[in-house]
Amino acid sequence: MLATIFRNIISNAIKFSPIGGCIVISATENNNLVQIAIKDNGMGMPDEIAKEIFYEGKNITREGTAGEKGSGLGLQICKEFVHKNGGQIWTESEVNKGTTFYFTLPSVQ
Repeated sequence: MLATIFRNIISNAIKFSPIGGCIVISATENNNLVQIAIKDNGMGMPDEIAKEIFYEGKNITREGTAGEKGSGLGLQICKEFVHKNGGQIWTESEVNKGTTFYFTLPSVQ
């Protein structure tokens, strides 16, 4: 499940970033939770899209920077997998500046 989460979010970061763009993956641990951040400097999303991308039944599809198409289901799958593993997922985005996806999972001691 974790590999699928990473694959979907990183694939989206690549899809919505320009050629030569930058994607940064980081992790921090706090209070028995690991928080992962995957940040790109791509096209970003307007607030109305960012608020709805995780909702079941809302298949939001957008064309990538090279005309790529998607099903709109990848982030819903990520949300389901994160929740099944006791975590949360959210995003912060700014049009023409990029997007950061965050998710938490319980740390393994």
